[in-house]
Amino acid sequence: METGDKGKQPKGVDPKILPGTFRPKAFDDHTGSLYLIKEAPPPYYPHHVGGTIDTDILENAVRDRQNILLIGETGTGKSHVLRLIAYRLGLPYIRVQLYDAISPEDLFGSWIPSAQEGFIWQDGVLTHFMRHGGMFVADELNGAKPGMNFVFHSITDHERRMTLTQKDGEVIYAHPDFIFCATMNLEYEGTKPLNRALFDRFGVVLEYDGSSAIKKMFPPELVCFKDKVDEAIRAGELEGVCSVRSLQQYMRNAEIFGKEVAKRVLVQKFEGIGKEAVADIMEAVGL
Repeated sequence: METGDKGKQPKGVDPKILPGTFRPKAFDDHTGSLYLIKEAPPPYYPHHVGGTIDTDILENAVRDRQNILLIGETGTGKSHVLRLIAYRLGLPYIRVQLYDAISPEDLFGSWIPSAQEGFIWQDGVLTHFMRHGGMFVADELNGAKPGMNFVFHSITDHERRMTLTQKDGEVIYAHPDFIFCATMNLEYEGTKPLNRALFDRFGVVLEYDGSSAIKKMFPPELVCFKDKVDEAIRAGELEGVCSVRSLQQYMRNAEIFGKEVAKRVLVQKFEGIGKEAVADIMEAVGL
């Protein structure tokens, strides 16, 4: 089953209402937002969760303004599905990667030189979304530099507010359509355990295992290749990552350049003598 929409930007799509007393809340009209997704995202293969699918769970969670955390290895569709949900519900969307170079000023805002004279305040991306609404995605939440995630505590609790201490102490309460989402990859190099207080603020937490999606997305020999490489990595025989995204890149390169070039490019994802081992695995599975 593929999930994707073609054509014009929808005003908002009603999700399948899951059993219970929940009734979806409507969103404002955000058609004038610069952060609205204009193009339909690529097809998405939903994950089955507890008798339903992740897209239904996430659409209802977004309608309920819950904080959402998606956990899984790179390339399993975490960011893809959030972008799809924002598109289908007509919400502005931004994805911010929390790497070492990002600062609180990038999120909250800062004083910048004015064209006339002096300085003026410019909102950061998080402040903009708090004021105007939309889906804010903190990508690789557990990869942020120490102390960075504490800025999210006040906006994810029941008060949903932030204080612009560097401006004038202005207190901003979240727009009714503000949605805070985050993604994590537990096996990424350089990641750290997530603060328990922040983790507890997420009302919906879903784990994305790529194995089921991989079998639908790729031919059997490529699935077998990933299984054997992952096994070698776990055993300490290889260094590198064989992600879903790597397999997608292989498929695309094979289509453009041919299989031999695609295989050579894929081998470069690994280090040192591991490249020879990967090439041997390719030959063994008939890739």
